[in-house]
Formats: sequence, structure tokens, C-alpha cells
Amino acid sequence: MRISVKALESFCGFFLLFWFIGAWVVLIVNPDELGDFGNAADASPILRLIWIPIYVLVLGLIALRLRYFLPILLLNWPPLLLCLIAGASVIWSVSPDDTIRRTIALTMTTLFGLYVGMRFNQMELLRLLAWSLGITMVASWAVSLALPDMGIMKGTLAGAWRGVFVHKNQLGSTMMLAVVVFGVLAYRGGQHRRLAWLGVLSALTLVVLSNSQTALLICVILVGLFGLSKLMSLPARHAVPLSAMAIAAALALVIAGGFLIEPLLQSLGRDITLTGRSEIWLRTLDSAAQRPWLGYGYEAFWVTTVQEERAHNGFLDTWLGLGGIGLIVLVISYSAAVRDGILMLRVPGNKEAYWVVLFLGMYFLQNMTESTILKQNELLWVLYCAVSTRAVLARRALSGRNALFTGRLGRATSAA
Repeated sequence: MRISVKALESFCGFFLLFWFIGAWVVLIVNPDELGDFGNAADASPILRLIWIPIYVLVLGLIALRLRYFLPILLLNWPPLLLCLIAGASVIWSVSPDDTIRRTIALTMTTLFGLYVGMRFNQMELLRLLAWSLGITMVASWAVSLALPDMGIMKGTLAGAWRGVFVHKNQLGSTMMLAVVVFGVLAYRGGQHRRLAWLGVLSALTLVVLSNSQTALLICVILVGLFGLSKLMSLPARHAVPLSAMAIAAALALVIAGGFLIEPLLQSLGRDITLTGRSEIWLRTLDSAAQRPWLGYGYEAFWVTTVQEERAHNGFLDTWLGLGGIGLIVLVISYSAAVRDGILMLRVPGNKEAYWVVLFLGMYFLQNMTESTILKQNELLWVLYCAVSTRAVLARRALSGRNALFTGRLGRATSAA
């Protein structure tokens, strides 16, 4: 039986997306030996070696479409430029060995994200993610119920579900993504709409059971962002005033919430410092100000301190690692992706645009209290590169500037 290149790419895409979710780590290491945050897995030589064949597979997939991949590097240049800055930071890094090793991993992660954005349209990507996240979801339910010693945390976080992950926050973050994926699929409709709604309900339940208050709050905010996206997709004469009113109402809620933030956090079992995060942010800002433009080298700052493992803010961690130069490139990239997502919303009937806007909103909100921006071997960074790539392709296609390129790419992948 002959297997087409297109089918092979789809299977490899599914496998790699599932791999980048990271649920397999608990099969190799004991989650309870990885510290409070579970980030120490990066220090395991075995785990690092396992990624080598994954990178080889990524390079092989890119080689299949090299003719179409190279222009993508120019169309969506900021992610690759960030990798180059990370590589250059070896020169001034406070821990050069860690910087160069993690820069290689970051570059491979970024290249895979750009490949996904080139090779799969939004709907194809959503289907692959639905399979990957669906399997992870079912496995998390099974492990937590059948093997509670493995699937439910102990100690100070006793009772919080972690499923097939190292830490409860990883389950909450992954299921938050699943809520968005299955939600967009359910909104799009089709023969599997009921199954998609079941996925939303199951993922949201796991978010609650993980006791990840941040993920749950973001899910609530994303409902409002979806409503705002609906308004922005209306004709301009309705979209502008209604969107302005919605934004004004949201700002009023934020201001009112400022006076209620302390009792609200107390009701959620949190304190005004967000479990110490605000204190970490203040110390991080002082450190970043000492090297404002170049930073301490990619992924090097936290190697030199034992106080924390992350800044718990993706933008602060970017500033620490790549300095103001890297942060500026990141802001340019993110702003362009948001602009392109809004332009996609203006296309009548383009329901896939909601995936772009909701993902970007989710990614921004999550990185207010966690660090997944520019993170090597991280699914969310893969998806950011893919989403921003697809968004810039959509914008240029609307303007007719890359119609020839996208047309050739579509014919090539269909023929395969």
C-alpha cells in the first residue's frame, strides 16, 4: 500500500504536536522528584537525548517542503530573528553552555512552528490539535481516576489533579488550550459538533479539578474576547461603536475589580501577591534594569540563582534573557499577529479567524503569570509561530501580495 506524502506529513504533524504537549515525561521521570514547578525536567540528560530524533524528524519534514519553507522565513521573520538574538547572546551570557544548548532547542521548536504554519491551514491544525489534546484529556481522566497516587498531587497542593503531567498547572494550561480548540470547532459546526462540545465540557472540568485558578479565569475572559471578536466581525458601521462600547464596559469592570481584587483573591484561596508572583516581578525588574538592552543571555539568568525558577511572566523572562532588543522584536511580532487576526475577522464567514484571535488572547493572558514565550520544546510557542505564520499568509493573500506563493503551496500539498 502506497502512503502519500500528504498523509505522512499529517501523521507526523499529529505525532509531533502530541509530543510537544509533554505528557510523556511522567513515563520517564518521577513527577514528585521534579520540584514544585516541574521545570527541572530540562536538566535531565535522558530527556534531552530523547529530543534529538524529534529534531531530526522536524528537519526531515522541512526538507520535504524546503522550496516553500524558505520564503516563510522571510514572511514571518521575527521568530527566527529572536532565535538569532538568543544565539548571539552566548557572547554575553552569564551561563554560555546553558544558553547555546537551549538556543538549539528553541530554534528547532521555532522551525517546527513555522513549518506547521506553512503546511497546515487553520482547520487542519485544529483537527490535529483536537486529536492530540483529546488523547491527552482521556489519558488524564484515566490516570487520575485509576492511579490517583500518580494523577493527583500531594503535599501542599494535595487534591489538585495533574493527570499525565508533572504539575497541576501544566494540566490546567493544556486543558485551557483544549477549551479553545474544541470551542472553535464546536462554533464552526459540522458533523462532529456535539463531540466538540463534549470536549469543551471535559477540558473545562479538568481545568477546575486541576485547581488552576489562573487557567479558569482566563477561560472566563476568553468568553468575553469571543464576544468582542463577534462584534469586530460585523460591518464597520456597527463594529466600531459596538466594539468601543464593549471595550469601555470591560475597562469599567477592570477598574471596579481593582477595588475588589483583595477579597476576590481571598475567595479563590490566593493573596494579593498572587502567591508571591508580584514580589518576584519586583526583584526581576530590578535585575533586568541592570542589563536593559542585552539581558543575561537566553535561559541563563535563572541558572545563576536558586531563588526561583521563572519570573512567572513571559515578557519579563524575555527581557531578562534577550534584553530590550529581544522584547521589542517580540512586541512587534505579537502586535503584527493581532493586527492580522483582526483583519481575518473582517472576512465574512471566516470562522477560523476566531482561533487566531482567541489563541493570541489566551497566550497573552497566560504569560502574565507564567512563562511560555520563547520556551524551548514548548507546544504553545510552536502554536504561536504557526498561528502568526498563518495570519501573515492570510493578510498577504487578502492584499494579493503572495497569491502566487499560497496558490503553489496549496497545489503542491494537495497533489502530494
